[in-house]
Amino acid sequence: MAAEAKTQPETSHPAKNVNEESSEPTVAAGSESSRPDDPQERLTRWVAGWAKPRDAPGRIAFHKADPNPNLLKNLEKFLGPEQEAGENRRVLVPLCGKTVDMPFLSSKGLDVVGVEGIQTAIDEFREEHPDIPLERLDRTSEGGFEVYAGPGLSILRGDFFELTSASAGTFDLCLDRAALVAVHPSLRGKYVAALDGVLKPGARILLVGMNYNQEEMSGPPYSIDIKEVDRLFGNGYDAQLLTANDVLKDYPNFVAKGCTALKEDAFLLVKR
Repeated sequence: MAAEAKTQPETSHPAKNVNEESSEPTVAAGSESSRPDDPQERLTRWVAGWAKPRDAPGRIAFHKADPNPNLLKNLEKFLGPEQEAGENRRVLVPLCGKTVDMPFLSSKGLDVVGVEGIQTAIDEFREEHPDIPLERLDRTSEGGFEVYAGPGLSILRGDFFELTSASAGTFDLCLDRAALVAVHPSLRGKYVAALDGVLKPGARILLVGMNYNQEEMSGPPYSIDIKEVDRLFGNGYDAQLLTANDVLKDYPNFVAKGCTALKEDAFLLVKR
């Protein structure tokens, strides 16, 4: 059934076991870190990318100037039947960078919280959005997260893997546009466990993944298909493939690395 869902959007089915760790993928060739479990080494590649001049080619290729098309197309399904009560709902954006998806969601009356480990990303977001006065608070949240707070939008600076409900509260929604695909395959179980720990029952995740033959090209971003989504999120979630778009022409750097086919898949996950 999962194989059919890969080519037939709007397929819904449960997964297997949200805390299953026994079948974690091995470390992929060409990984960004020889020790992906080390917090500092996890950040090394991304720190180097953000440190480049802003006009450097491919500096932060994952950043887009407009809200993600998958978010726009699937907004109603993402927000769900409770969307009229948006002002009371909290949205988590893991590994948020300086994404414009955050102010877009905030404009819908949602309380948005991004989590980011790179200071430069937060600084640039504040600079590029002067209409959103994010102030660094004197206090830190539990877990050592620095808090940048503004009206309807906050950013926590720290290691997402250390996120807990004590440090961030709990959430009704999560937008994962470029987070899970950036996580080393050996750490996906840990990422999902941290995410699951801060989501309320009934919470909805809009997950945008890259789907390609990883024998042709190594990540990041790493490939994720419906079978991997099922394996990771388990029987604690209902998984649905909403859209599957061919996007190879939009990523010439993938073509240059030998990639011959690339899909951007949007999944809706609902926590039971």
